[in-house]
Amino acid sequence: LWVGLMWAAIVFVLPDLQVRKLAARRRRDFRTVIGTYLDLVAMRVASGSGVAEALTDAATIGEGWTFARLRATLSGGRTDGLSPARSLGRLGSELDVPELLDLASQLTLVDTAGAQAETSLRAKAASLRERQLSDAHGKANERSQHMLIAQVLLGVGFLILIGYPAVSKVLLL
Repeated sequence: LWVGLMWAAIVFVLPDLQVRKLAARRRRDFRTVIGTYLDLVAMRVASGSGVAEALTDAATIGEGWTFARLRATLSGGRTDGLSPARSLGRLGSELDVPELLDLASQLTLVDTAGAQAETSLRAKAASLRERQLSDAHGKANERSQHMLIAQVLLGVGFLILIGYPAVSKVLLL
C-alpha cells in the first residue's frame, strides 16, 4: 500500500517537473531569439520600413518555433485589431518572458513619442546579448567550481590509494 502511494505521488509529480523544465528551456530559447529578432527589425527600420511592417517582416525571415510564434502573434493581433506592440506584450505576459514586455513598452514609446526606432532597437538587442553573456559566464563559473570540487576529491582519493600501503606497513611494524 505504501509503495503504491509513493509510486502514485512520484508519477503525479514527475510530469509536472518535466513540463516546468521544458518551459524554462523554451523561455531561455525565446530570450535568445529576441535579440536576433530585434536586430532584424532594426535592419528593416534602417532600410526605410515602418516599425509595424518591420516587426512582421523580421518575423517572417526567421525559422523555428519562436519565429513561428512571433508570426502567429503578430498576425493574430492584426486580426484582432491590436497594435504589434500590444500583441507582443500579450505574448510576453502569456509566456512569462519579461524581455517581450520590455520590448512592447519600448515599441509603444516609439509609436507615441516618435523616438528613434533603429537606435532604440539596436540598444535593446545589445543589452539582451550582454545579459545573456553574463548569464553564460555565471553558469560557466558555477560549473568550474563543481569541477574543482571533483578534482580535489579525485586527488584526495589518489593520495589515499598511494599512501595506504606505506601507512599500513608502518602501523603493522
